Amino acid sequence: MGLSRIRPRATVVREAAVVAFADYRATYSLRTWAGGMLVRWLAQVTFWALVGRLLRSPGAVEFILVGNAVFLAASPVMLAVASTTWERRAGTLALLAASPTGVVLPMMGRSVQWMVDAMVSSVGTLLIIGFVFGVDLPFGRVAAVLPVLAATTLATYGLALFLGALVIPWMGARNLVSSLAVGTMSVVAGVNVPRHALPAWASAVATTLPLTWGVEAARRVLTGAGLAGAAPGLIRLALTGAFWFTAAAVALGRLTEHGRRQGSLELEP
Repeated sequence: MGLSRIRPRATVVREAAVVAFADYRATYSLRTWAGGMLVRWLAQVTFWALVGRLLRSPGAVEFILVGNAVFLAASPVMLAVASTTWERRAGTLALLAASPTGVVLPMMGRSVQWMVDAMVSSVGTLLIIGFVFGVDLPFGRVAAVLPVLAATTLATYGLALFLGALVIPWMGARNLVSSLAVGTMSVVAGVNVPRHALPAWASAVATTLPLTWGVEAARRVLTGAGLAGAAPGLIRLALTGAFWFTAAAVALGRLTEHGRRQGSLELEP
C-alpha cells in the first residue's frame, strides 16, 4: 500500500481520535479524574495487595500488585465497548457508512481516549501502590515494562472494538457485555491467581485474551528477565491483538453491510 493511500486513512483515524478526546474532556477534568477514577483504581489495587499480604507467602504482594497494575492497562479500555456505540446514539452511524472511508477507520480512532486513560492508570497505580507496600521496582525495570503495558492496552483495544461492534444492534447490552468481559479477564488472565491453578476451560479462555500474555510478559520484565526474556509472551500478545483487530474490522464491515440492506443504521431505538 502506497503512502498516497495510507495518509488519507491515517487522517481519518486521527480526526476520529480528536473527537474521542473532545468527548473525554467533556466528561472528565484532571481533578474529577484524579479524585474519581484514579482513587477508585488505587483503592481496588490496595485491596488486592492487602489480600496478598494476608497470604503471608513470599512474593504474593508483588505477584498481585503487578497483576492488577497490568489489569488496569486493559480494564479501562473496555469502556470502548460502550463508546463504539455512540455513533449510532448520535445518529451519525449511517453517515459514516455512506462516507467514502466507511465505518471501520473512524471506529478505530473513536475510542482511543480509553487507551491513554488505561496507560496512566496502570503506571500510576504500579508506582504509587508499589511504593506504599515496599515492593522493589527498579527504575530500569519499570521503564522496560512500559512497552509491555502499551502493547497490552493496544491489543485489548482490538477486543473492545470487536465487542462494541457486536452490541451496536443491541445498544442496551453494551455495559453488560463490557462488565462481563472485564470480570472474565480479572478471573482467568492470571491477575490474582496463577493460570496453571485454574480449570482447563478457564485456562483455554485465557489464551484468547491479550491481558493474559501482557501479565505474563510484565511479570518476567519486572523480575529481571528483560524484554528478551518476555519475548514469548509478547509474541502471543501481538498475535491475539492482531486477531481481535481483524475480527473487529470484519464485524464492523458486516454490520455496515447488513445495516445498508435492512435500513437499520438509525438512531438508538
